[in-house]
Amino acid sequence: NLTIESSYGIIYAENVWGALNGIETFSQLLFITDDNYLATNASIYIQDWPRFPYRGILLDTARHFLPVPIIKQHL
Repeated sequence: NLTIESSYGIIYAENVWGALNGIETFSQLLFITDDNYLATNASIYIQDWPRFPYRGILLDTARHFLPVPIIKQHL
């Protein structure tokens, strides 16, 4: 969850990767004013979560030989 009010912002995440994504989103909502202050346009509440519990997997069989049973185990 990302909550931005007029004078503060709160990021709540269940793990460090969620917090990192929240910080990235937070940074994209900020801008620098003419007086060199950080600001945002409005109060914002964002609730987000990954669609799947994993990002993906790469089995690099070109550089590392993997037996077929190991590949099937990961699929």
